Amino acid sequence: MDFDQRMRDIRLRLRDNWAIELMRARKRLLDLVDWERDWPWSHVDIFDGSSCWGFFNQETRHIGINSELILKHPWEVALGVLGHEVAHELVSSLSPQAARNEPPHGPSFQSFCERIRLHRVFRQARIDLTENGPPPSPFGPQEANLKENPLLARIKKLLALSGSPEPREAEAALAKASELMTRHNIDAINDLGGPEEFELWRIPLPSNRLDRRTHLLANIIQNHFFAKVVFSRSYDAATNRPVRTFDLLGRPINLGMASHVFHYLTERTETLWDRHRPVAASLGEKGRGAKGAFIANLLSSLDQKLSLAARDRGRESPPLAGGRRPLTSDLVLQRDEGLQRFADYNYVKLTRARGPSRLVRAPYSANAGRKAGEELDIYSPIGQDGGRGGSVSGYLGPGA
Repeated sequence: MDFDQRMRDIRLRLRDNWAIELMRARKRLLDLVDWERDWPWSHVDIFDGSSCWGFFNQETRHIGINSELILKHPWEVALGVLGHEVAHELVSSLSPQAARNEPPHGPSFQSFCERIRLHRVFRQARIDLTENGPPPSPFGPQEANLKENPLLARIKKLLALSGSPEPREAEAALAKASELMTRHNIDAINDLGGPEEFELWRIPLPSNRLDRRTHLLANIIQNHFFAKVVFSRSYDAATNRPVRTFDLLGRPINLGMASHVFHYLTERTETLWDRHRPVAASLGEKGRGAKGAFIANLLSSLDQKLSLAARDRGRESPPLAGGRRPLTSDLVLQRDEGLQRFADYNYVKLTRARGPSRLVRAPYSANAGRKAGEELDIYSPIGQDGGRGGSVSGYLGPGA
């Protein structure tokens, strides 16, 4: 068998796997509505061509998804187009009269889009994927929120000042930025805003294994940076493998900072471990155990440091309206009913993830990590040009 034939066979196998994954996704969407089990079973197939991204054939009960959509765009975009076609299928099966009398994307279609929780960018008749920039997606900064507001600009300046070599100036800038973020979140909760105020930013993880560092990063973000973290799953169409994701939920002003913290701490923990590794190896502490002990203690120490700083600021800062003291991030998230409704809307079932229970004993690396965490500061400004900042470049990741 020549090389070209092998490549054709691989592509065919991939297409079969894509169809299987889309059939599973269709089943999950149908489970969100009251559908009859004796329906004619629709078949999902992959087609080639450029006339449309997807279609539903009412006569043959056939859903088609364009192969170019899967090859050139993130998997979530293909799922969005699939949801669009499933909504047409639901109208045809559950509201046949509406299918005959209403426009194709009329009230019944929109109603089923809502019931299967299809994002608004996929409820339109056309989706343009040819323009520059990220494709339409529910995962990432939305166009309506890309413009910077005055509060975000002020927090950026304060975070930039927090990198000052003068300790008093740096601490004062951090304290003021934290106070502004706290006041903003409490005011937003009191305004009782709807789900449209919230966004979901998705960060693909390099491994399907949720290690201790990932859990500790989630704790730090939820405890101190006003963003809810959900571990979710996606699919890599290029490799036919599942992908674990680190999903951030909250208001855009908070997600910019939270995403910066995730990328910054991921990079810093690797850099600090690389510096410590030769010393650890000379003392007989090697491999994942020593690395895990170092990073886990680093992040735990940082979490404690941030908690102490927040407690001190709470004592020293002036009371909020009604004499209340500033709330911590985790308390704000618990009281934010709008955010909880947004999470419930986007995730059918949420369960609490348990972190790894076993940590290899590496006392020297553990102590070194604890000391590194005490010395680590987070003060890079949000959205700083040339850095990781608050932007989530390629927030869906390659093939996520």
